[in-house]
Amino acid sequence: DALARLEGGDNDPSFSIDEVEEESCPTPDDKTGARGPEEAYGAAKWGVPRKVWGTVRVPSYTTSPGPGFGLSRVFAGGVPIYSGEVEVRFVVSLPCAVLEQGAKGILQFGHGLLAHRGESLQGYVVEVAENSRMAVLALDWTGMSR
Repeated sequence: DALARLEGGDNDPSFSIDEVEEESCPTPDDKTGARGPEEAYGAAKWGVPRKVWGTVRVPSYTTSPGPGFGLSRVFAGGVPIYSGEVEVRFVVSLPCAVLEQGAKGILQFGHGLLAHRGESLQGYVVEVAENSRMAVLALDWTGMSR
C-alpha cells in the first residue's frame, strides 16, 4: 500500500527544513580535539559540521498517532490499512569527509530506547560516518523516543 502510494506520484512525502547548523571543517594542521599528534587530523575531523533538522510527513498505519497504539484495521492476509499521515522529526548529518569528497552512501541510524534522533550526532556514529564517507539520517521512532 505505502509503496503504491509513492509510485502513484501524487503522494510524495512532504518535508520541511527547520534549521541548518553549519560549522567549518578542521584543516590537517588543526590539532583541536586531537588525542595525540598521530591522530590529530582524523580525531579533529570527527565532528558534524552540517546538521539539517526537519520534519517529514509519512504514511501511518496505526489506530492513532503516537506511542502505544496498535495497527489499524487489517485486511485479510494481515495487511494494515492506511490511516492518514503523521509528521516525523529527523536530522541529516554530514561529516567533513562527505562535505569535502562527497557521500558514498546513507547510513540510516536507529536510536536506542527513550533516546532520540540527536543520538546520531555522537560518538561512534560520527566516527563511522566520517571514516566511511556516509551521510547519516536519523528519525525519532514512535514509541521509542522521549
